[in-house]
Amino acid sequence: MATSSAYLDAVGRDLWAREILTFIPDRDLPPPPPDRITPGSGPRVAFAGFPSDFSLAFLLRLLQLDIQPVGIITSPGAHPAILGDNALSRIADHLGIPLIRAWRINDEHSRFELDELGLDGDPRLSYRPRSRATKAEQLRAELADRVDSDLERGFTGHGPHRDDVVTVREGRELRAYGSQGQQRLALLALLLAERAALAQRRQTPPVMLLDDVMSELDGLRRRALVDLLRSGGAQAVITATDAEQVPGADEAGVHRLEVVEGGRLIETVAA
Repeated sequence: MATSSAYLDAVGRDLWAREILTFIPDRDLPPPPPDRITPGSGPRVAFAGFPSDFSLAFLLRLLQLDIQPVGIITSPGAHPAILGDNALSRIADHLGIPLIRAWRINDEHSRFELDELGLDGDPRLSYRPRSRATKAEQLRAELADRVDSDLERGFTGHGPHRDDVVTVREGRELRAYGSQGQQRLALLALLLAERAALAQRRQTPPVMLLDDVMSELDGLRRRALVDLLRSGGAQAVITATDAEQVPGADEAGVHRLEVVEGGRLIETVAA
C-alpha cells in the first residue's frame, strides 16, 4: 500500500509542473495539515537526500511503493542558506517521522565509533561544503554563474550535492593518505553513527546491511565491529566469502545462509 494523502498529491503536482528542477531548497512548500497519514506496511526505509527538488521528486516516487518511512536523513552542511524549514522537513512533519541532520549528529557519534573500531591517530570528522554562500540568494547566484558550463558538460558541478564529509587522521585526509582498511573503518563509523542517530530519535535501531566488510579488517577490528553491532541491540545482515571472517558466526542466535554449488541456499541457526 502506497503512502498517500491530498497534501502529497498537491506537492507532487506543483513539483512536476515546474519547467526545471533545481538544487535550490524549496522554502515555499506550505506547512502540512495536522493530521498524520497511514504509511505502507512494507519494509522500513530511511530516506537520505539533500534539500532539493531532486530529492523531493525521488522521495515522492518512493512513497508510492509499499514501504514504511521511518526517517529522513539530510546533510545540509554549513550552509545557512539551506538550513531550517524546507521541503524535506515539511514532508517529515507530515509523515510524523524524524528529520535527522546527519552532519551534526554524526560528528557527535562517529568520534566514539572511530575510537571503538581501533582507528588511532586522533581521527576527526568534518563537513566540507562546496559553496561559501551564507544566504539563499548567494547560492542561487553561484549556480546561475555556472549554468552555461553545466549545460555544456551535461551535469551540475556546483551545489550542495558536491559537498563532502572528510575524515582526517594525524592531520591528513584519510581518503588520500589512509590505507584501504583505515578508510573502511571510517566508512563503518559513519554507518554506525547513522544507526545510533536513528535509534536515538526513533527508540528503535534500524537493521544494518553490511556487504563484505570483513575482508579488509584484521581479527581485532572484526571483533570490535561485531561487538559494536551487538551493543546496539539491532539486527545486522553481514555478507562474507568465508564465515570464519565473521567473529561469532557460530554463536547462539546467529542465522547463517550459505550459497552452495548449484546456487542453492542452506540456512542454519546456531543453538
